[in-house]
Amino acid sequence: MGNGATPTVPGGPLRGVCWITFAFDIGLSTDLAAAERALQGVGTHRRRLGAAAAGTVGGIADAGEHVPPKGPSAQFAYRPPPLVVRLEGSAVAVRPGDAGCVTEAAAEGVLYDFGAATVTYRIAFQADPEELVRLSEALYENAPLIDDARARARALLARLGGAVSRPGLSPLVEDYHVWRLEEPAGEPDAETWLAAHAAWVARLLRAECRSLAPSQRSDALASRLSYGERDMAIVDWNAALLMGSEGEDARAILEFANVELLEVCFLDDRLDEALERAYQAVRHDQPPWAWARQLFGRPAAELEQTARLLIDSALLFEEVNNALKLLGDQHLARLYGLAARRFHLPEWDASILRKMHTVESVHDKLAGRQTNRRMEVLEWIVIVLIALEIVLALR
Repeated sequence: MGNGATPTVPGGPLRGVCWITFAFDIGLSTDLAAAERALQGVGTHRRRLGAAAAGTVGGIADAGEHVPPKGPSAQFAYRPPPLVVRLEGSAVAVRPGDAGCVTEAAAEGVLYDFGAATVTYRIAFQADPEELVRLSEALYENAPLIDDARARARALLARLGGAVSRPGLSPLVEDYHVWRLEEPAGEPDAETWLAAHAAWVARLLRAECRSLAPSQRSDALASRLSYGERDMAIVDWNAALLMGSEGEDARAILEFANVELLEVCFLDDRLDEALERAYQAVRHDQPPWAWARQLFGRPAAELEQTARLLIDSALLFEEVNNALKLLGDQHLARLYGLAARRFHLPEWDASILRKMHTVESVHDKLAGRQTNRRMEVLEWIVIVLIALEIVLALR
């Protein structure tokens, strides 16, 4: 890692928190004001970044520690702020029979106006480093947690009622783990601590109990940044590690990036279905009577459905990309950039825009073909009428 230190496992128990977030698509859009009214008495609040109020969870400061770098404005915020709701339930055993691998009973739900929702579990730990790696491995695609998160999301959706437009819980789910460690003791700075324990950190982030190859280790630790000497955020594909003063704002940014990943995957699937329907509409092995269906049957409805999907996709794409304004706090903006690149969001965006253009092009061609065939039928009708008129005139 640059200072010649031999990578080791941290000595002694480590103390901190792990958040496990699951993102779902629950509908076309959510009226957050109506959702807030529907959830009265549950305990809700709007999430805002850079809140001054501080809180502690399990003895570890959980909000308000992030001191934003001095910037030109204070516009780094959600548009509009998502709604946070407490989701009651039972604790979930990540590893049955292991008392140290159980989530807290209540989970945190977050509703976004573009129809996404998250369910986040929390595990406070004070454990041996190797035990944390085993916990990370157990959390990877953990079926009990996924099932419980889906059940809580479904119950939340049922309670929201008409606040969600075109409600429906998508089968897609994106999970992400955020590990928060206390500031490293006995080290001059976070980079020195990481240099000494790089192999262990990489295994924690990759959920691997076995040793990783140097290339995998370097890749896992490549996306990181610090604001002070004793804090650090390391962002990997499946998990992130926050150290020192990195707190709630950093976790919220990573959660939002994971929600974006879910939505672009959801959009990509919908556009793939639209392209498949378009292919079925233009395939050459249609029966001889298919022209009648294209004139008088379902094509108009199919074209309308495709046009509606394009509009919905364009609106969702814009809402997701404009939900977070990256102005004012350059540190959090850089953290979001790290997560976006780690999740390949720019590539996803380019793919979705390309597919939207393709679907729009196919829709226009199908609409044009249908119009031409109708014009041909009208021309034949005119010809037949003229012929009949001539025959009748000759009689």
